[in-house]
Amino acid sequence: MPEQTCVLDYEDGIHCFCNTDFCNAPNMFRLNMTVLPIIECKEVYEKEYRAAACNKCTWKVDYMAYDKTLAPSNAVENVQCGYSGQSGPFNLDLVSHIYDRIGLNFFNDGCYNISMNPQQYNLYCRCSTALCNNPEGSLPFPLPAPRISCYTSGFDSDVNNAKYDTPEASYYDVYAQLVKNDSYYDKDSKLAG
Repeated sequence: MPEQTCVLDYEDGIHCFCNTDFCNAPNMFRLNMTVLPIIECKEVYEKEYRAAACNKCTWKVDYMAYDKTLAPSNAVENVQCGYSGQSGPFNLDLVSHIYDRIGLNFFNDGCYNISMNPQQYNLYCRCSTALCNNPEGSLPFPLPAPRISCYTSGFDSDVNNAKYDTPEASYYDVYAQLVKNDSYYDKDSKLAG
């Protein structure tokens, strides 16, 4: 639990945290407000790394080996400021798509490598020191060894498009119906992180 109750981020968003019953009352916003410091981060602008001002820096690499029915294997790198939900002490951004949220870390100052499928990984770093997300340097924190493994669902349709594609519906729609079932998980697919 963070020391401060509420923080105000660079975008004037207020993030409040508490850990007692019914502590999220409206008067919580008037308690112990801390303004997060603004730091310099790297951010991609028109294919060029430039300085940007924000509260947290992020560095994310997504790799997906597609089954070649849509596109070849690729890695996508995002170097940017941590916006809104990524600015506070925890990452509680519920606006992002669920697939994007799974790999995001919940704490500041760490790098995480999450694999949802043998053909996929997500590397995510969030840090709070100046230029800590510089892609021309090394990772700001060492990657810890995987500590847990779980059965998962969520990426197999992206890796194996043809497996789920039917004449009646796209692979995306077929897979979306499957994962709505709480007991469904991708066969031979485990989360490691």
